[in-house]
Amino acid sequence: MKFSRAVVVHCAIVTLLVVIAVGQSFHSANAESRKNSTTKRIPVIDVTDMYIPASDWGDNFDLVTAYGLPEIDLKAVILDITQTERKAWTRDPGIIAVEQLNYIFDRNVPFAVGPFEKMRSLDDKMLDAPAYEQQGVKLLLQTLRDSPDPVTILSFGSLRPIAVAYNRDPALFRSKVAAIHISAGTVYADLKSVPFVDHPCVCDGPKFNREWNVDLDPLAFIRMLRSDLPIALYPCAQRYGADKLDPHDSYWLMPNLEFVQQMNPKLQRYLGFVFGGANRLDFLKAIDFGLSAAENTAAAEALKKPHNVWETAIWIEASHRKLVKHADGSYEIIPAKSIQEGDSILQNNFTPCHMEVRGDGNFECSPTSASTNFRLYDRGDPEANQTALRDALPKLYKSFLAP
Repeated sequence: MKFSRAVVVHCAIVTLLVVIAVGQSFHSANAESRKNSTTKRIPVIDVTDMYIPASDWGDNFDLVTAYGLPEIDLKAVILDITQTERKAWTRDPGIIAVEQLNYIFDRNVPFAVGPFEKMRSLDDKMLDAPAYEQQGVKLLLQTLRDSPDPVTILSFGSLRPIAVAYNRDPALFRSKVAAIHISAGTVYADLKSVPFVDHPCVCDGPKFNREWNVDLDPLAFIRMLRSDLPIALYPCAQRYGADKLDPHDSYWLMPNLEFVQQMNPKLQRYLGFVFGGANRLDFLKAIDFGLSAAENTAAAEALKKPHNVWETAIWIEASHRKLVKHADGSYEIIPAKSIQEGDSILQNNFTPCHMEVRGDGNFECSPTSASTNFRLYDRGDPEANQTALRDALPKLYKSFLAP
């Protein structure tokens, strides 16, 4: 009888603890639900020229932000692929990277590939492109149609899928696009001093003036810059002949990426897969169980190298975050509501401008007080911006937690 009484008491205590735990879990779940119901996420379509093997590590690195930022509701990923790149470097669309991030973040973000060939005219709808290459344009249009709210489109490539989709349904774009953020181009104060460029090669010696993304498909770039859509432009290249960072240039240099080794383990493996040049079919198993010794060694060596970055300013703006300097001198990229007394906000602004884009894709952006649909990125002091981002971006990436 004494033993039975002890068992009853023990069971009662266990039951009570379970009830408390369940109650706390239920309360936390409801609190999170209430939080999510009052915090509206920003619908985004990410259009990226991401390849496998990677042509630019930044594309794979950047896509983590689309999944990791809690403010972003990633609706679709469009792979903006160019045929000449596939042939010249033996590359194909970066489908594996999207699948890996869907797996890591337990998401089902749809993705598709856009047309491989360049546009043939400014109004080209590319309806004769192969069915496989039509899927990116169709997914972009369907995502806009299905969204109850205007969608923000981010472009980190040639702009071809966006331009073709716009040509097919400009009215849909005008009603459903909140803004198009374009990472491309070189800004000039006076185009008259820039020779007209009409060549296919991005490396045509000293007379080259077209930035890489523009050169991938100049007609796509021109089409969008001559549209009436709300556009925020983040030039990637310094003005021709410049020897220092420019206030309107989004480029900055990260000395190394060794902070990746402090990120979420699955994200470390995802980036190690890219940086280590992994060439294997079990790309999901690699996320769960890790890379080979050789792949880990190659990735560790890659992380020691400097990393060119262009995309950070776009994500700060698209997520409505701020780049701040705290009172202790440290920097962070944080939600506006998290700013505290003593924090100072670094410039990540835009200049309204009148856009003039030539037939070769080079453009001139003149500040204006008149109504305009164009905004040109302006970071103020570019050196201070680079210093801040070198401290802030690693903290942001280390905060990304897979479910």
